[in-house]
Amino acid sequence: MSTVPEKTHQNIGPLSDGLADRLAQGFGATADAGRDQAARSNDDLAWEKGLLGEVFRAVNRTQNARIALTRVLGTLTECFDQDPGSVRALLHRPGEALRRLQALLTGDLENRPELEDEERWRIFTGTVELLWEYLHSDTPQARPHRHLEPLAARTRFLALSEPFRHLGHSAWHVDDWTRNGDLAKVFGHEAGVELIRRTREAREIWRARLNGYQSVPLLDYAPPLAVEEEVRALAFTGGFSGNVLVLADPCPPEPKSADRSDRTEKKETEAEEKEKEENAPSERPGSGRPSKGRPSSVAIPPAPADRAVLEEVVEQYLLPRFAIGRAWAAVLGPRRSGEEKRAWFRRPPNLLFFAVGGVALLALAATVAALAAEWMPYWPALVLAGSVYVLIGAGALLCGRLWAMPLMLRLPAAAALGLIVLVALHPDWWTAITPGWGLIWVVVLLVGASCGYLLIEARNHNPGQLPDEGGPRSKAAGRILGRALVVALTGAAHAFLIALLGMAVIAPAFSEDGDRLRIAWTTGEEAASAPGQETAPSENPSGGQNGEPPRTPGEPWAILAAATAWCLAAGVFSQILWDDQPITAPLAHRRWRSER
Repeated sequence: MSTVPEKTHQNIGPLSDGLADRLAQGFGATADAGRDQAARSNDDLAWEKGLLGEVFRAVNRTQNARIALTRVLGTLTECFDQDPGSVRALLHRPGEALRRLQALLTGDLENRPELEDEERWRIFTGTVELLWEYLHSDTPQARPHRHLEPLAARTRFLALSEPFRHLGHSAWHVDDWTRNGDLAKVFGHEAGVELIRRTREAREIWRARLNGYQSVPLLDYAPPLAVEEEVRALAFTGGFSGNVLVLADPCPPEPKSADRSDRTEKKETEAEEKEKEENAPSERPGSGRPSKGRPSSVAIPPAPADRAVLEEVVEQYLLPRFAIGRAWAAVLGPRRSGEEKRAWFRRPPNLLFFAVGGVALLALAATVAALAAEWMPYWPALVLAGSVYVLIGAGALLCGRLWAMPLMLRLPAAAALGLIVLVALHPDWWTAITPGWGLIWVVVLLVGASCGYLLIEARNHNPGQLPDEGGPRSKAAGRILGRALVVALTGAAHAFLIALLGMAVIAPAFSEDGDRLRIAWTTGEEAASAPGQETAPSENPSGGQNGEPPRTPGEPWAILAAATAWCLAAGVFSQILWDDQPITAPLAHRRWRSER
């Protein structure tokens, strides 16, 4: 029986360190937080017993001998049946097992050179793959652990996918990585292409578990933002604004149809890159070999399956949780290697997005100028407001539904329904409206009710328990509040544009006494020549027709403020009519997928 030294948290390389950090984030902390002290003590006993070391050694021998990894399943089953605590330790604290792997494998860190980064990953991933097979076996000792299968699915996907997050790692820089090197040996006799296949399979399995994570009590009480860490690892190599995780061969063979000039140019380029790599410092301090292969900043174009995962993450996880900033970061994408900021802005989806925001701000500025100066016409603001939705339509048509998702187009659609009510109301509302406390209370009530509704929806769509500590708890609550305010601000922008177009263009055409409402949106000279300003012969000079005073519109800014607040409230509260979908859902009614 070997004793594990205390020195187990040394720097173990970018591949293993990245995996250990990912295992500890998101649901990783939750999986261990709900356990009692006795369970943690059993984990410590599992580290000390040395049975896990036997498993690691058997896996390592099998991989180096290029024998099928399933050959060692019997040894692993025997060890796990003998010590169920080792199974629970691997499932609840996989990151700790990875960091202790060197000590568990050798029993003494000083008697053997430190494992290479890719070797450590290979042994750990092979063990996790066998653990997955063990949990699905029909042995009596394995059945009590099956309720922890979601944790095994998570660890399996994270372990298998880690190399695809480090395309510049030296593990990729071998002659034909699919047959040589640690990546090719992870399953024993299988070729490296099996790594791609099983990683894709593991992602689909973990993706299915995530879709119903609230049905698993172990994961249901996770902090509100924990699931976002999981979907980030599911779809991205790093952050939400980083590269999409592409599970494909990062070193595809050169097409045979390439002509001689192309091959010559490619060889010259590869020679230059090789010279740079040889002069570059080591990727891992103390590894003794340079970082070779693709630079980590080079991204592979996403395959359709990878883009489908990205789209699901935005639609099903980020938008319902009101994570609008992260949704836009995922949609716009990162800057590619060597790409200038100007070129990033010029990408069609990004250019259209910034055009929409810029034109909306110009519409606001033109409206403020027209309200402040009587000689300034309103038609520039109306043209700009209409142009916003023309650009949105063009973006949705050319760039697809993913681009339009963060714009939350259900808000302007519902705001337009509220506008119909305003147009149908008696004209007294826009003639009686005047600046004062009455108007202030109306705007405050409508806007406040809308923000309160969005805040409750944001909290309910970020389920889970807030951290107990004061600082993290306040930070999580503040982030949820900020998300609700961002959605409210986006809704207010849509409501303002809809109210401006509605009250200045639509209401004068359809509302009773619309010609008089049109006076509010004309300049001084235009208002003087408007036909509605002339007194009819039958009207009483001291009053109006049949004794009623003539209707004159209130202050334009007061009409616009009230209409904007009303359209915002209509856009928010009409959400309950949208087929049981959140207000941030895409503007669509039909889906071709199994619903959760």
